[in-house]
Amino acid sequence: MAEPVRPPDILSIHAKMSPDKLAVVHDSPGGKIVRWTFGELEAQANKLANGLAALGLRRGEKLVWCGQNSPGVVRVVHAARKLGAVAVPLNYRLSPEEAQYVVDNSDAVMVYVDAEYAPLFAKIRNEIPKVREIVVYDGASPDASSAWKRPARRREQ
Repeated sequence: MAEPVRPPDILSIHAKMSPDKLAVVHDSPGGKIVRWTFGELEAQANKLANGLAALGLRRGEKLVWCGQNSPGVVRVVHAARKLGAVAVPLNYRLSPEEAQYVVDNSDAVMVYVDAEYAPLFAKIRNEIPKVREIVVYDGASPDASSAWKRPARRREQ
């Protein structure tokens, strides 16, 4: 059977045509202002897509993401799309029981969660058996989670 035709990656097109054009601005009260150009967003999404693929996320699989609007959320939505995975949003205000129900019934195999909400997943880890990996971003991981580490840069010889 032939591989389905994939549409062009609109982010890659924008990054190629306007690499220095502003794509993401995040200004949280009391926090650092984050500004990413299309070129930077493309690089961020590609790095994360490669990391998620290395952890085993494949085309057609579901990845639940949980966190407030942030550059991390923009990055994961683009990374999942690049892999052909499905990014499933999860409301960070849900109770552990509600979160477990949504994650389990979405058939997600991976979770991408802001460190602020990672303790929720530590509580329900044993109740979401389909989930192979929990990836924590923007902070430290609780014991029940694993954090994606960026691959070491290869030195040019």
